[in-house]
Amino acid sequence: MLKEKFKELSNQALREKDTETRKIMNNILAKFLELEKSGTFQAWTPQLEQDTIRSYIKALQKSLEQMKPGPVTESYQREIDVLSSFLPKALSEEETRALVVPLAENAKSIGQLLGAVMKEHRGKVDPEVVRRIGAELGLK
Repeated sequence: MLKEKFKELSNQALREKDTETRKIMNNILAKFLELEKSGTFQAWTPQLEQDTIRSYIKALQKSLEQMKPGPVTESYQREIDVLSSFLPKALSEEETRALVVPLAENAKSIGQLLGAVMKEHRGKVDPEVVRRIGAELGLK
């Protein structure tokens, strides 16, 4: 489980006095704890762990878009890079297109297309790429 791996890496960083890694691990562990304390949490699954990491990365990326370059943006980017390494590699745009085009023939909207693609390939494709491809194919 990724949560346990993050705890282990945080403790290792503490022993090695690696403050940057420790901060990154503690930040994601805080997101895990936040979800555990929410009223909806049931149990950790690999998919839920990955979704939590993706959600945190997405929040960091949105913050980056609104900031001017500097030490904080560099720190956020390092955090994104480190956490992204724990997620399965996303398919390229060409690979995503190969999945999306056949499914688009049966879809009446981008929402239906996105649902069909994510049902089978969640975590492997970027939903924004699927939306863009759907729009290129004329779906609304």
